[in-house]
Amino acid sequence: MTLTRKVLIVGEQPTERYRFASQPALGGQCARRLVQLMDLRDEAHLRELFDVENLFRDTMRTWPDSTALLAASNLSRKSRADFLVLCGPRVQHAFQVKGDCEIVPVPMLTRPTVAACIPHPSGRVRSWKDEATVARARIVLKMARMHAEGRPYICTIHKGAPLERCGC
Repeated sequence: MTLTRKVLIVGEQPTERYRFASQPALGGQCARRLVQLMDLRDEAHLRELFDVENLFRDTMRTWPDSTALLAASNLSRKSRADFLVLCGPRVQHAFQVKGDCEIVPVPMLTRPTVAACIPHPSGRVRSWKDEATVARARIVLKMARMHAEGRPYICTIHKGAPLERCGC
């Protein structure tokens, strides 16, 4: 299966609750948080605008870094996205980037790609209680939405270095 949209949202893995193939990647609380932050209508609107995938299809008891790196490489090969939304530090590490609610380049990919790095959108991540984190995440996720909709925007890479008109 080739992912065809311009923006790919990447989660970690299915939870025990969503471990069945019929359950979508980043479902439940994660999807509700993303919908709220991006001012979307509902989860169907989220899946209409974005490709949404988990790094792993099965629940993993431990997080194998080498396997995650391989999964990130495989996922990026089957996607046409030039803008990623990486949910959580483990997913960011798998794509060899690090960011705190900011847009960063993804050097492991051969095509020009940037990523919005956000905390994992689950209900268990405490950083979502910080209003500043929520505000910064809302900004980078709205940039992802604008990119998905084909609207022009100004992208900032590396903590505020402005680009004339983002080519990402």
